[in-house]
Amino acid sequence: MNNEEELLEEKELLEEQAGFEMLGQAIEMNSTRTMSLSFTSTGLRTSELKYRCINADDRLAETFLVNSRLLRNELESTASMLHYFEEPVTKMLSLPRGNAQTSQKKIFLPKRLDLNVFLGDAIVNRKSVRQYTGDDIPLDFLATILFAAGGVTHKATTTLATGEEVELKFRSPPSGGGLYPIDLAVMVNNVRGLAKGIYKYDGDQHILAPWLGADDADAVLRTMAFPEEVISAQRSSAIILLIARPWRSMRKYGTRGMRLVFMESGYISQNIHLSTQALGFGSVDCSGMYDDELNKAIKLDGVFSTVVHSILIGCPE
Repeated sequence: MNNEEELLEEKELLEEQAGFEMLGQAIEMNSTRTMSLSFTSTGLRTSELKYRCINADDRLAETFLVNSRLLRNELESTASMLHYFEEPVTKMLSLPRGNAQTSQKKIFLPKRLDLNVFLGDAIVNRKSVRQYTGDDIPLDFLATILFAAGGVTHKATTTLATGEEVELKFRSPPSGGGLYPIDLAVMVNNVRGLAKGIYKYDGDQHILAPWLGADDADAVLRTMAFPEEVISAQRSSAIILLIARPWRSMRKYGTRGMRLVFMESGYISQNIHLSTQALGFGSVDCSGMYDDELNKAIKLDGVFSTVVHSILIGCPE
């Protein structure tokens, strides 16, 4: 064996050893936790450190998971849910609950476009787009995306004991009990036919209502927790904000209702991404926003009404 062959064999051996070492580190990182007596006195507690130190007290996410479990024979939960089958509640659910009902000005959106793309193709081709050109998108494209996210797709009429007929409205994203605890707002950056600002979307009427102005839109952009080089929010066409009203769900389902809020957020997001892909534009999920600053920018209290997610859409670079 010549020197060149020996060097090649040695290199392969070192690469194999490095691979085993990295594999061992990966297994250790994902399957082991260790005690650390100094954890309570540590100033900087990363998420990884909190996971490893099983003696940690501040495990609020896990506490929420445990407290939102559904238990057998729990009378309070049963009574809360049964209440929602009474006729006064049915009447309540039939009332206009549009996100833009209180607005004086209404912008009637164009009819949604047909999405003539096979679902399988939309799923396979969907990818996160983080860099945008800054070009505008047509209003009917935005209308189509908003309709997919929260427009009324079905209606049902029921007759109450009084003889009154009431109409219930349903949307394509699943919602626990049909309560729809998430409202949609859109920060318009560059959409043809709309001034820069923040608008509320009313899926019942398929309308937008002006809510906040251009300065407030800029304030929203400043709450993003990443540089433009990572996600070009400044050059996106719009940012769709998912605003949760948790007690719409929690009045019926208790703590478990908060789970349903987050699940619904995911359903809505998927509809937005697939419809955006079908229209030939780009989108990306964005949970990287400073929550307190964002809620303050759009005049929300952050508890009874709070942004739980946002999605950027725009023209891909």
